[in-house]
Amino acid sequence: MTREPPAPPDDETAGRDNGNAAGKTYPVEEGARRLRKSRAWYLRQLRAGLLPGHRAGRTWFLTERDIDQALEQTAQPANGSPPSATEALGQSSAQKLTQAAGLSRRQRRHRLPPPAG
Repeated sequence: MTREPPAPPDDETAGRDNGNAAGKTYPVEEGARRLRKSRAWYLRQLRAGLLPGHRAGRTWFLTERDIDQALEQTAQPANGSPPSATEALGQSSAQKLTQAAGLSRRQRRHRLPPPAG
């Protein structure tokens, strides 16, 4: 009996149509390049749940839709003044951001507005 060779890892199929419903997949480097950010920054955002992406084992990959959504989420207004964290990300995402930044509960309480309701 002969065994079939294992399927190639995700890195080798990145940027190709792999036959799934989502279409092409891209490595994190491609998403970071299109957002003009570093790979490390993009990975931190993915791990914190602030940007869309998919994970297979230890490898993250992105679809065209994930990259487009990330571009929309990180877009800044034309006047050059970036929105505050709570405006850009919403209350729950802003809380995730501060928790991911390693702030204590007291520090978060002083930096974020009180919850609505």
